[in-house]
Amino acid sequence: MANRTPPVQFDFDGSLQLARLSWQTADELDLLVGGRRDLAVAALTDWSGAFGEQFAVRVDDELQTASVVARQLRDEAAGWASEWKQAMDQENYHRYQDACDRVRDDRGFLDTVGGALFGHDDLPPTPRLAGTPQPPAFAATRRFADYSNY
Repeated sequence: MANRTPPVQFDFDGSLQLARLSWQTADELDLLVGGRRDLAVAALTDWSGAFGEQFAVRVDDELQTASVVARQLRDEAAGWASEWKQAMDQENYHRYQDACDRVRDDRGFLDTVGGALFGHDDLPPTPRLAGTPQPPAFAATRRFADYSNY
């Protein structure tokens, strides 16, 4: 029998790769900002006057903007990890439901009546929930549930 629920349409590997790359880019941006800050401080030690003030304002704006972008990149990475978790849990629940349907479809009449009176113990276990992948590795926290024996 074919599965009744369609698979979740989600790029599981690609989403974690994107999360890793976003986090890595934020780290590189932080390093770049630190280096530029040091260079700006060195440049401003002997620089005074209107142009020095303008330069200081531009550098400060650049550093603040870069800091915001790095934070946004990290937030996006965490968002992809959260979406991965939700998609993994949903796909595993679909697989669980399909396995339950196969078990129910294979039951005979006496098994159905006996189960209605005393309960069924032949259904597969519910899948455990995935954890949210954590930075910076964003490694998968679980695999797809395997209900091939049901």
